[in-house]
Amino acid sequence: MNNINPLFTVVTVCRNEENTIEDTIVSIINQEYSNFEYIIIDGASTDKTVEVIDSYRKPIKEKNIPFVFISERDNGIYDAMNKAIKIANGTWTIFINAGDELYDKSVLKSISKYALTNKQSVIYGDVVFKDKNHYKHMKARDLLTFDYQNPIYHQGSFTKTKELKTYLFDLKYKLVADYDLFLRMHIDGKVFLKVDEVISIFDMGGVSSSNLRKCCVEMNNSRSEHNYKSKYVPLVMVIESEILSLARMLAIEVLGSKFYSPKRGWKNSI
Repeated sequence: MNNINPLFTVVTVCRNEENTIEDTIVSIINQEYSNFEYIIIDGASTDKTVEVIDSYRKPIKEKNIPFVFISERDNGIYDAMNKAIKIANGTWTIFINAGDELYDKSVLKSISKYALTNKQSVIYGDVVFKDKNHYKHMKARDLLTFDYQNPIYHQGSFTKTKELKTYLFDLKYKLVADYDLFLRMHIDGKVFLKVDEVISIFDMGGVSSSNLRKCCVEMNNSRSEHNYKSKYVPLVMVIESEILSLARMLAIEVLGSKFYSPKRGWKNSI
């Protein structure tokens, strides 16, 4: 590992994201830090996603960014992410998938100073939620929240590539394979470093109540599979997630744009 400028691998997974992929690419290739490679795994898009990606081959080449682009059918987002892991060369890997963005041009430069030792396996920080052009700063959580939710957003974390190659994402988890991977690392005693940095902008994309319920069920299954004891009752957690999701949807329906008020931490710009 280059102890001065560690190599990062930035991965974007996409399928039929012609309207969002460009902002994602731009946020990555305009980084001030230059020692990184970029991998895009596309799931055989049928819209103009591939055309948009191809239009950036020249600027990527001009910036001397090592670039790999694969477009083929896969078995979902985590299968595509596993494909990227297997060919990644960086010491650290981050997933910034279509619709998400690195927070600003200095992210890789800011994180590089934390990536100079071999002690930690995961470096994670804050993210900004984006929902209908409204933004909310979300602080990184403590690892204790593994009991009931994922303390780490994959968009807000850098993981040692060698660890990712060892663990990989378990494809039986369709929605929370990232939670499962981080949980397995946590149980195995890997070191997680929480940093006071904003890493990415996370496009919420209208999370549905049905998906939230499925996420909750899958997290319960993951904890059970790995004998991770939680003080929370699984059924109660599922019901609570559904109630909170429905309450949020109702509030947005009734309040409209007022839901995204500054009092609730939302802003109209970053």
